[in-house]
Amino acid sequence: MNNHPRNRYLVLSLSVFFIIIVSALSIYHRTDEPLLIPNRMVELDQDWDIYYGEMFVKTTTLPTELKVGPETTYYVTTILPHTPDDYDHLLLRASLQDVTVYLDGELIHHKENSREGWLRTPVTSTWELVFISHDYQGKELLVELKSETAAFAGDINPMLIGSADALLLNILKTNWIGGFIGSILLLAGLVYIGLSFSYNKYGDNRILYLGLLAVSSSIWIIGESKLLQFITSNPFVIGALSYLMVPTMLVFMSLYIKEVTTKRFRLTFRLSAVFYSVLTLSMIILQQLNVYSYIELISHTWFLLVGLSLLQIGLLLYEWFVDKNLAVVQLFRYFFVLFVAFFIEAILFALERFQAISSILRIGFLIFFVFLFYDAYKYVKVSAEQERERRALQKLAYKDLLTDGFNRTAYERDLAKYVGAPNSDFRLILIDLNGLKQINDTYGHANGDHAIITVHHTLEEIFTDHGTCYRLGGDEFAIIMSNGDRKLYQNLIIRFRHQLLTNEHGLNYPIDVAIGSDVYHHGINFNEFYHHVDQLMYQNKRERKRPQDN
Repeated sequence: MNNHPRNRYLVLSLSVFFIIIVSALSIYHRTDEPLLIPNRMVELDQDWDIYYGEMFVKTTTLPTELKVGPETTYYVTTILPHTPDDYDHLLLRASLQDVTVYLDGELIHHKENSREGWLRTPVTSTWELVFISHDYQGKELLVELKSETAAFAGDINPMLIGSADALLLNILKTNWIGGFIGSILLLAGLVYIGLSFSYNKYGDNRILYLGLLAVSSSIWIIGESKLLQFITSNPFVIGALSYLMVPTMLVFMSLYIKEVTTKRFRLTFRLSAVFYSVLTLSMIILQQLNVYSYIELISHTWFLLVGLSLLQIGLLLYEWFVDKNLAVVQLFRYFFVLFVAFFIEAILFALERFQAISSILRIGFLIFFVFLFYDAYKYVKVSAEQERERRALQKLAYKDLLTDGFNRTAYERDLAKYVGAPNSDFRLILIDLNGLKQINDTYGHANGDHAIITVHHTLEEIFTDHGTCYRLGGDEFAIIMSNGDRKLYQNLIIRFRHQLLTNEHGLNYPIDVAIGSDVYHHGINFNEFYHHVDQLMYQNKRERKRPQDN
């Protein structure tokens, strides 16, 4: 009885129970004791005055958004609170914005995105960690903001003041889910890409496309997690990759669906992948030529991307209803996870639970890929089993069942390689077991088989290090030696005949063989050469028979 399914569910149930117990005990034993890195920071969210030039607009709390156009400069000011002296850094998020910070009219920080020339550096959204002198309490903090993009013109993000370590830790605490999920997908994607190249017997490229889809999705998620500055300060990596991954993900998704799901519309999905690839390249060119920024390009192409994606969904639905393609149903089940994640995000947005919004979508992406990875794992497993079966059948095809050595099929395969290779000379040896019929008639076929096995094993014992042995059928054997040296051949034949005499000791019948051999030189007619060697073997058979007759 197979207990594997029962054991699997038992282990899974116990694991879930263990997680529940540990989680419950962790909640029960929670403490308010300070962390290893204390939470040394405060939010500067109250009493901010907003100005356009000299014109006062309003007093507000952060975050907030103003209705202004691109390239509009606006200011926010506040009086810094009385906080401990080690609260010596200001943290703010510049969302595709230029930022200038003043303390009591003194410039203490400036970040400006390049706007000029070809090969333009992308506009970036960055964390700005600003050092503030220790006597800042009670002084006026003024932050000047400007953005060239309509999407972020007027945005004023939250600001915090505290120690640098606490502020950086806060970034990690509030954005770790994106970095964690992105890292998992990146690692899994790289594994699948490596797997696709390590084994060339897959029936299609789904493993490669899934790996590339996971890597591109991971780069997008990590880019959107606001953690890239912990890895690099490169503005192209920070400001471009997450935007470029949007059409890139659609490239590999189209190729994956073409390979795995659709049968009717394979060409359409291949052309869609080409279109998304051209779009990605066009985005790079237009941004580098300073025609549009990446966020503007995404905005301009958004309806095109959504429209083509909806067309692809429509084609899959058509294939589902018309062709009853169950692979489409399975893919839609996986996409339903993303739909649920989007739906939950919409609810959280309506409830103004902004911090949880992006986390839900990223978790949805992770679950979506878990399903795809599991399907790929099953495909890899089946492919490996099929390859093992193929190799086993191939081995049987080249195997002589009586001697457990190579058969005529293997001989013809290897011989074709030698004959077809340029400048390849080799020695062919033909062996024939003398008197097999008499052994079968006198001592039985079991002893005849034993004689065949004895000859073959003796050949392998002597010639294995110098060539390959084959049983061609019945009482015929052959050896192919890459080294045609005559002296080596003669020494091996002497050793073989001596060993054969030793191996026949104790048998009721003698074992003797006839041997013919010569060296094949590249370019000569092989059929004539084979006939020549065969005649040498029969000549040797006649010579060895005469003494017995006399």
